[in-house]
Amino acid sequence: MKKPKPPEPTKRGENLSVRVSPELKTALARVAASEERTISQMAEIVLRRWLQEKGELK
Repeated sequence: MKKPKPPEPTKRGENLSVRVSPELKTALARVAASEERTISQMAEIVLRRWLQEKGELK
């Protein structure tokens, strides 16, 4: 059974450039594809969840 998708990330927001290892990008791309999202959308979801867990974002 597929997990329900979290809310869509902001469509138009600030740009953030970051360098990652090829392994990290491949893993992120794989998860993004499985959830029918772009790599950027998936990266925003991952960052948002992490910041929420740290109490930095509601």
